[in-house]
Parts: sequence; structure tokens; C-alpha cells
Amino acid sequence: MWARCLAKPGSKYFRLYPKQGIKVCARWKKFENFFADVGPRLSAQHSLDRWPDPHGDYKPGNVRWATMKEQSNNRRDNRIVELDGEKFTLSALADAAGFKVGTLRSRLAKMGWDARKAVAAPLNVTSIRSFTDAELKRQRTAIETEIQRRRRGKQ
Repeated sequence: MWARCLAKPGSKYFRLYPKQGIKVCARWKKFENFFADVGPRLSAQHSLDRWPDPHGDYKPGNVRWATMKEQSNNRRDNRIVELDGEKFTLSALADAAGFKVGTLRSRLAKMGWDARKAVAAPLNVTSIRSFTDAELKRQRTAIETEIQRRRRGKQ
């Protein structure tokens, strides 16, 4: 965190952190304060992530311990898909639907389907007309469960 935010011009981190104005709060110059605000690292698979604002500074309320999968869903360059008023990264929506990212990307980009249709159709379906009502209901239930889980987490 410090090495990235204090990087000098020419460093691989300079354009991603200092040049964009990303800083570490002054309070965290003392490790005790950082530890009190953030807590211990959860596991060896966790590292510090700027969340919920990936464009914001490293400061209390905008950092978390996150896995690589969580962090990759928090990147600035992710494709965001909206479904029923909720925003998902392409990867998170594919996970919720039980699809590979490529399947969902293909349905949205190549086939021109909207998000609802793309996640409603079961795997191996290339036409929206070729799946049953039961399959459609199962997919909708899985996605609606994920949307409800996200909404509860925001409260």
C-alpha cells in the first residue's frame, strides 16, 4: 500500500496510484492505528483492497481484506451489467447464474441478448425459445436469490 502510493515517476505503480491522486490516510503512518481500523489479515489468501470505492484513498471505511476473486470483481475496468436494479460485474453475474464468463459475454455481446434473457436461458441454449418454463424458473430463482443477498448486505 505505501510502496504503491509513494511510488516515484518511472515506477510501475506511479501511473496507477500517485498520478491518480490515491493516498494513504495520515493516521495510518502509525501501524497501531492501521491495525485498529482494519484489523488482522484474515488469511494468507487475503490482501488489502480499496472498497467500496476502488477510485478512493486507502482510509478507514474504504478498505477491506479481500481474496483475489473479490478484488478482481472490484477493478476499475470491469464490465458492469445491470439486472433488476442491481449492478454486477460480468464475472459476478456469471457466478450467480452458474455460467462461465465467456458464456454470459457471448450471450450479451454476440447474441445481443439483454441481461435478463442471458441469465434466464440454461446452458447449451442458443435460442431463447428452446428452454422450458421449469428451466427458466430455476435460473430466475438463482439470480433473484443473489440479488436479495446483495440487498441485505447493503442494509
